[in-house]
Amino acid sequence: MKKAILSLSIGMILFASHLTYASTDQENARIIDSVAGVQDHSSHDTVENTELYRAEIERLYPQYIKEDEDDRLYPGFLADYKYRKFWSQYFDRSVQYLDLYQTAIHQEQLRKIDPDLSKLDAMLYLDLTIIYQSLDQIQEELKPVVHFNRSIVDNIRFDQPYPLLNEDQASTYRSALHDMNDIQEAQKKQLVLLTQMIDKYQDQVDEFATIVSKRVKKQHEKNIDVLNRKVALIGHYLSAQLQGYDAFKATYSVLDSYDLEAHTTYAKKFQQAAQSEQNIKKVKAIMAAIPSGLGQSSAPHPQQSQISDLQQASQYCNYLWNGEEQLDIESYLGKTKQQYIHDCHEQKIKIQKFYESQVFLESIPQRIAALPNMNAVGDYRRYGDNLYYTETEQNAVYRFNLASLQEELLYKYPLAEDESGCEHNMCRGVGATDVVLSRDGQMMYVASLDYDQVFAIDLKTKQVLQKFKVERYPRKLLLDKQGENLYVYNGVGNSISRIQLKLGKITTAALPANYQEHFCREIDMVFEPDQKSIRILGDWANHPYIYMNTANLSFFELNFDVPEKVLYSVDAYRSVVEFYQDSENQIGIYDRRVADIVSVINVQDEPSTNQDEQEDNRYTYREIYTRSIPILMGYLGDQYLYYAEKANFNRFNQLNSALDQRDLDIYLLNLVDQTQENSQKVAFKLPAKPQKIELLENGKILILFAESYLNEQQILPQALVFDPNDPAIQQVFERNKSKLLGQSELKVIELYRKD
Repeated sequence: MKKAILSLSIGMILFASHLTYASTDQENARIIDSVAGVQDHSSHDTVENTELYRAEIERLYPQYIKEDEDDRLYPGFLADYKYRKFWSQYFDRSVQYLDLYQTAIHQEQLRKIDPDLSKLDAMLYLDLTIIYQSLDQIQEELKPVVHFNRSIVDNIRFDQPYPLLNEDQASTYRSALHDMNDIQEAQKKQLVLLTQMIDKYQDQVDEFATIVSKRVKKQHEKNIDVLNRKVALIGHYLSAQLQGYDAFKATYSVLDSYDLEAHTTYAKKFQQAAQSEQNIKKVKAIMAAIPSGLGQSSAPHPQQSQISDLQQASQYCNYLWNGEEQLDIESYLGKTKQQYIHDCHEQKIKIQKFYESQVFLESIPQRIAALPNMNAVGDYRRYGDNLYYTETEQNAVYRFNLASLQEELLYKYPLAEDESGCEHNMCRGVGATDVVLSRDGQMMYVASLDYDQVFAIDLKTKQVLQKFKVERYPRKLLLDKQGENLYVYNGVGNSISRIQLKLGKITTAALPANYQEHFCREIDMVFEPDQKSIRILGDWANHPYIYMNTANLSFFELNFDVPEKVLYSVDAYRSVVEFYQDSENQIGIYDRRVADIVSVINVQDEPSTNQDEQEDNRYTYREIYTRSIPILMGYLGDQYLYYAEKANFNRFNQLNSALDQRDLDIYLLNLVDQTQENSQKVAFKLPAKPQKIELLENGKILILFAESYLNEQQILPQALVFDPNDPAIQQVFERNKSKLLGQSELKVIELYRKD
């Protein structure tokens, strides 16, 4: 194939340009200084050097004013001046390729599409039509962007003052630049697809060369050459604009609300300069050139621009906030050490205010209480408004009332001292491990209050009515629907015992030989819907579940079982599961038809409009810094899909250094209302990491938090109960909707897809 035509064509229409790129921060600083004409700070007096630019700064920044004796504003303008010189290279390059695109794109005509011209034209008629339509569509999409682009470069000069905008104008302009960048990125992708079609066109011309005349073949090769030149013009224009995006963002100044409050003299000078005839003319031209639809982006765009502005203004403060030693950084910035510390302190206050007003979610008004004696959050039983649970080391049973938020000791059994040498009950194989109530609620059955026994205790009198001797260390209990048979999982005995409560008869079946290694690991039992079998979880490698027939206590496996912890079913074949991979628990979708995880579920820190992100696969989906793994997820009745997440602050990058780590180590709960149009979502801040979430019969939601530690201080397990329909809570939901941390969404990422 004659692909060399493309490189030759590009060489004919483009001329060389050179940009200097820095590989390190230190090198970057040297480049900025060299472009700005600054000598090495390490060998010359800093004050003398910085004063060299005062005349230029006063000319280029009509809003500048010596506000106080220390002239604290000057170093900021000096830093911006240096970056002005640096960004000018990218700006000039974007102008170069904009000029080239506009002057050359229509100079050459493409071959007419006509199937009657030749046999080859007839064969390529459909393909050429698609190619031409694609080229026209790209140029059509770029028309308003190019017009806006041209207005910017015609009205902004790096050797002249930047436009001075008010906050509304700046918000619209930032959004327009963002939208322009999005359009250019989208058309760059379309351009890549177009090159693939042109390459196919070339292949077809080569393939049919023997059945067409040399004249026709040459005409089509010339047409391919013209197509490639047009694509090269568009491609280099787009690349230059995309690389110059940050330069465009740096070419205006805005008076924000902070400056209005904190720097009144400067604000007055800014407003005077903004009213100059030259500035008004410049601003009007730029704002008028914004195409319809651009600059009207969704709410997050101004926030994202604010993040960028804060990051740029605080980029050298990270060293101070992180406690890192950075020699002479204040000298490099042209400030005294006191000025540097003061400016970073002011910047930290601005960042903290931004987080409070734009980022952090509010907590809801809540009733929360400690559960000082809950052994493990996953091992409680709820009956109405009461939680029942055991405490192994105290060998006791407790009840916690969700209405009063009060804990009550129900029963405690003293154990005789032993000579085992063990320091705790788990090691001894004794100590209350589980509790269930009888169907009439009059009796409670407790496992392991004494060695290898299940106690039947009258709840009213607290008297032990019966003791059932089972096998070694009973740990889990399961009562059937009729309340007649109590099944006991013997943790050390590796067996299941059935107690027929009316008869007092006990029958025990040993687990199969390959299910005999799970002492101290997670175990559980649950009835299948028909109550004819029990699903037993035992943390066995590659096949965690085994089933027991309740009629004859025989064990069996299911050939098409789900070998992961199922959170809920999607349909007959797919289930949302929790699985362990890459050293962490993850959530995904398991398909029993292919016996594998086919999708993973991540939390995207904000809704994505980029469909190309669906291209993520098994090897890249965890590399995207805007995603995290949900901690918990599931359904609360028919109304809510919920997911809990650890707040992801990666998008804020260095701004996080301005906050205490404890402020960032927070958890959020998201409730997606499935009954509302567009599945409205609300979110709020949780007091700790949630362990269990469930819907109560009265419509309230219960959240349990496991034991945790903060600054080496123990935080006991906690219970929180709230009503999502409470007006005060609804107000919190509404306020949180505009906050950045409240805009996450669940993202299902396919692990297997067509290339």
